[in-house]
Amino acid sequence: MIRRRAIFSGGSFLNMVCPINWQNDLNRGLQARWDCMPGLMGGSRLINLTRPGDKDGNHGTLTNGPTWQGALGRPGGYGSILFDAALNHRVTFAAINITAITYCAWVRLTEAGASYIAIVSNKKTILSLNSASSINWWPDTDTTVVTQSYTFNIGQWYHAAATQNGTSYALYVNGLSVASGTTDAIDNGAGPLNCIGGYDTGSFNFPGYIDAAMIYPNRALSASEIFALYEDSRHGSPETLNWISTRSYFGVTAAAATGPIGARSIRVPHIGRSLVTGGRCG
Repeated sequence: MIRRRAIFSGGSFLNMVCPINWQNDLNRGLQARWDCMPGLMGGSRLINLTRPGDKDGNHGTLTNGPTWQGALGRPGGYGSILFDAALNHRVTFAAINITAITYCAWVRLTEAGASYIAIVSNKKTILSLNSASSINWWPDTDTTVVTQSYTFNIGQWYHAAATQNGTSYALYVNGLSVASGTTDAIDNGAGPLNCIGGYDTGSFNFPGYIDAAMIYPNRALSASEIFALYEDSRHGSPETLNWISTRSYFGVTAAAATGPIGARSIRVPHIGRSLVTGGRCG
């Protein structure tokens, strides 16, 4: 069955077949996925691919001037957003209610940053780094932060993730668990600002690049699922997204990939084509 929706981008709607492959179990419970991809980059909107046809579907708004960039060597990447911590750059979105949870994103630092730097924040929860020396999970920003030492080299891409179900949490870097245990329960209360690259209007500012941020608000992925998601993402998401090659449909000349995977074509979501996809959209 073809499930076609309009995608809201930069104040207008574009025709689009659903990009999310809902038949893949890794997408079960996924409410927000913000990828930086050709055709969807530009203006002040960052499209939530799980609800592309919904004008109010948790789409991100580029706030204070973060800029669209290329993949810059991100494995499986097609684009990214550059955040300047000194200018309070962030991408804001509407709050998402949470119970069990998974947050993840690709990140690349341009500098160590000052103390805590947020990757994704929602309600009173944050996935963050502390400078370039640890990964952190905040189930309740009023009381608790879990910290695990890890060296994040400047200029290198990493996939960071946090999960929590009840009081059990786990932290992951590049698909592998680096910490797990128990902590305080998740606080679903209202936070100051829900965003990528920051926490409130002027703190936890992220210095560098972020791509493919994702939120599962009611599902804590298992260790094997996090690894599968990382592997899928670093190969261009052929399993979790519905893709076509730009060579045939958009006249884009294939070029050597900048990442280590070695692919020789650029891929974008199905835009304006009657291709069969599975499941729901938007």
